[in-house]
Amino acid sequence: MPIVDKCGTGNAVQVLLLPSLPGDSRIWRQVQQLAPPTICVSLFDYPGTGGASGPRASDLAALELDIDDAVRHLAESGPVRIAGASAGAYFAARACTRVSNLIERLVLCSGFVELGADARALRTQLAEKLRSGELSQPSLFAQVVDGCVPPAERSDHVETVLREQFVSEPLQSLATALDLATWCTEPVPTYSTRATLFHGGSDAFVPVEASKALALLGERSRLDILETSSHYLPLSHSGFIARAIFDSEGG
Repeated sequence: MPIVDKCGTGNAVQVLLLPSLPGDSRIWRQVQQLAPPTICVSLFDYPGTGGASGPRASDLAALELDIDDAVRHLAESGPVRIAGASAGAYFAARACTRVSNLIERLVLCSGFVELGADARALRTQLAEKLRSGELSQPSLFAQVVDGCVPPAERSDHVETVLREQFVSEPLQSLATALDLATWCTEPVPTYSTRATLFHGGSDAFVPVEASKALALLGERSRLDILETSSHYLPLSHSGFIARAIFDSEGG
């Protein structure tokens, strides 16, 4: 199972954190560390990336089955909350159409309804350039930091985590994560699970309009637009996001 780390001993609430793509569960570690000990928090990595063992999923359906299995496993111990970042938000919202009876709350950061053709083509191109050596991992890291995190929010911790994901990560794992992102083609259906969405108002990587559209699909959703251009909200706004996930009233 792609749950790579779990902390907390409580059975009252189970939290599953889904990372962005490219990226892995390290984007959520600071949020995980802010959880009360009575809440059990599980980090998820997509097979073929990060700390997940085994080969990558064969297609979108197989990847989503891994997520559903993780939700069902956690639901054996208590009600489940899911938080996702970027592609993770996309997968979290889609999970609510399949296992909604097991999920009591969603927290969606920098999400989208589906990934457009241009965005998919960019990720395919980046993966190809990484594999061919035309693009180095440090160069990709520099592009990500410059384009996705404003200088004022670029703490040592933020840069360290992103460097681990984009420079220290094995090249094949990073390229696989880019491949998986191109699978986000099936639109998120309407969902009824209570959801709080966060998006940077000047996010250049995924514009805020994407979360506006995602919020409209929810029957009980609320969108908070933050005054930031950060795309990696679990890193740059970890305390804020943690409160939304762990507080009894959802932030």
